[in-house]
Amino acid sequence: MNAGTIEVYRPRDVSVLGDWDIGGLKLKAYGLAAVGRHVDDAMVVFAQSFVRQDVISRVAAEGDSNGLGFVIIHAGSLGISISAHWWIQGSVLCQHNYRKLYSASEPTTWKSVPLSKRPERQGRDASDEGALWASAGSMSHLEIESTQATYKNHIR
Repeated sequence: MNAGTIEVYRPRDVSVLGDWDIGGLKLKAYGLAAVGRHVDDAMVVFAQSFVRQDVISRVAAEGDSNGLGFVIIHAGSLGISISAHWWIQGSVLCQHNYRKLYSASEPTTWKSVPLSKRPERQGRDASDEGALWASAGSMSHLEIESTQATYKNHIR
């Protein structure tokens, strides 16, 4: 990652990638693409595999799933981020992420990013020009009722 100034926002192309039903989890899929990038078929296939292999077991382990969620595939300027989200207990949003730099042979993990180099520790947004930083990490029991309401409006 570049330690220089990170631009917090630049418009992105947004695409609707359809509805996925993987392992009993119904997902809305979206693509975000940085300038000069696009979400291609290989990224979509990889994201579906990520959900199948890494997310479904987490959904089962967490339990109490609503069976609904969404996936964002972000073709960022430096790498790809895949963020899978699902709801449990009506309004608790859980998340599992994948992040890999285009130039890297292995995905990024929090363990491979020194604490002092993480953007939020440097007073910046935790992003790669808008991409999700967290990879191979999960958040559970994150109450985001407004996000759920927004999602419900999208599926109507």
